[in-house]
Amino acid sequence: MKLKIYAVLTCIIFLFSNCNDVLDRPSLTSAEDAAYWTSESRVRLYANAFYSNFFVGYGVGYETTYAPNANYTFNDDAVIRSTQRNFNRSVPTSKGSTSLDIKWESEFTGPTWNFAWVRKANIMLARIDSEMTNILTEEQYNHWTGIGRFFRALEYARLVNVFGDVPYYDTEVLNTDKDALYKDRTPRNEVMDAVYDDFDFAMQNVRKSDGAQNVDRYVVAAFVSRWALFEASWQKYYYKDNERAKKFFEQRHYGSGYCNGQRQIRHPTWISVRCSVR
Repeated sequence: MKLKIYAVLTCIIFLFSNCNDVLDRPSLTSAEDAAYWTSESRVRLYANAFYSNFFVGYGVGYETTYAPNANYTFNDDAVIRSTQRNFNRSVPTSKGSTSLDIKWESEFTGPTWNFAWVRKANIMLARIDSEMTNILTEEQYNHWTGIGRFFRALEYARLVNVFGDVPYYDTEVLNTDKDALYKDRTPRNEVMDAVYDDFDFAMQNVRKSDGAQNVDRYVVAAFVSRWALFEASWQKYYYKDNERAKKFFEQRHYGSGYCNGQRQIRHPTWISVRCSVR
């Protein structure tokens, strides 16, 4: 009997001792984080995931390219007998929902309370620093750091536009870091100061040309101009803070001046893109 017990125990020990080698094998269907960051092309591939979120383009279902304070029916241009029937005079319970319905989306277009894209940008920046300093040239390092900071700033500008104060993260947050995950909102001005710095870095370091269909300095300048104008106007007319308004107005002028003074970007007319028959 004892021999049988020993034999069973030996088999169990043998089986479990060999599980580690199987479980530690690299994945065949997804890239391992430590082994991924090996070249500039890998960084570019990682950054490509941002494009479908921030650059919707023409004719994608009922989507639109997001613009600051761009509303659909929720504005005083869409009235019936001088009444805006879509205006809610009390806070509805639907606003506390975790999902969006069609009516909610028809009133306002913007990001939800989601920091996935912020986290993705922070991971990109962290890996460039920790894994690629000896792989990328100085120019490549500055360019891709600028790309990461541009997308982080773009997402925070959108979040602030919708929610005002939001928790600010400039590092990767793990799901075990409860203090960071549940920290209080960061004041709007502090968040937008960080956005200003990210935009400024991107304007100085992103390449002037990086091939067709890729973000370059002209794309950065166009978005910097848009969001800096929005924040400057908010500071001037809502907060009555002329000093902060001047700061963002100057950034807006720098962005628009760069686009207008360096290169004209021309697109097809709206009717040629959206209509087959004139």
